[in-house]
Parts: sequence; structure tokens; C-alpha cells
Amino acid sequence: MDQTIPMTYRGREVGTAAMRREGLYCVVECRCEPVSDEVLRAYGHGGGRSLPLGVLVPEDGALRLRRRVALSRLPAGGLETVSVGDENPWQPWSGTCRGVALTGCRRGTRDGRAVLAMPFDRRQPLPSLALAREAEPMELEGRWWLTVPADWAE
Repeated sequence: MDQTIPMTYRGREVGTAAMRREGLYCVVECRCEPVSDEVLRAYGHGGGRSLPLGVLVPEDGALRLRRRVALSRLPAGGLETVSVGDENPWQPWSGTCRGVALTGCRRGTRDGRAVLAMPFDRRQPLPSLALAREAEPMELEGRWWLTVPADWAE
């Protein structure tokens, strides 16, 4: 289960977190650039859940954190990303994606890549059948969304 995942601050990648299994625990070691003078917490995210990891500490010109977490506390698929200073890494987003104007969307990270999430309700018409055909469904904030790569935004 050795894995390296991105750390983000306000939607920008600022470092990495390394995870490795130790028996019934997972050790998470975070290292990122010093993005603020404020006291910042790190949150792990995966499977639509957030896991508080702790406060990042300045050390050797970076912000660092080492935490042991019981495997039973991790989301089923493990952590996908770590956000710095914000428990909810999904930020509101509106704009144009492949020529389609979208509102009420979210921008975040899924499986280590930046994505846009469009709200999905099967009782409502889709904003674009072409976008929906290539989108992947995801549950977030207690409802369904369709995700597409963030680089599709114009």
C-alpha cells in the first residue's frame, strides 16, 4: 500500500503525502511548501469522505506532518488527495466546458487528477449530452455528480 498522493492548497498542488502500511496502521507523511503564516491543518480525502490528519508544523523551510492512522479509519479505496487548510477540497466553480456554460459545479481532485464535477439529477435535463457521455459518476456532498477532466474548461 505504499503510495504518494498530491497535497493541494486552494486548488493548487503544493506538495505530496507518502503513505505506507505498518501492520494495522497506515503512516502518512506530509511535506508541502509554506503556503501561509497561519496555523494550517491537513485533511485526507477519499471515497467522498474527509479524515483530519492534524496540524502542519514548519520544519526545514517546509510544512510537515507525520501521522499514524488505523486502517479501519481510512476510506475503502484509501486516500486520493490531501488538502491543506480546508476540509472540503471541492471548491465552487462556474464557467465554460467544451463550449457549454455550466453553473453550480465543483472543482477538485479525484484519483490524483484535477476534475470538474457537474451536479446530476436524473429528473433534470443534462447540460450537454456530449459531456455526459464521457463523464464519470461520483457521489459527493450526499448527491451524484458527473466528473470530467478540469483541463476541458475554457
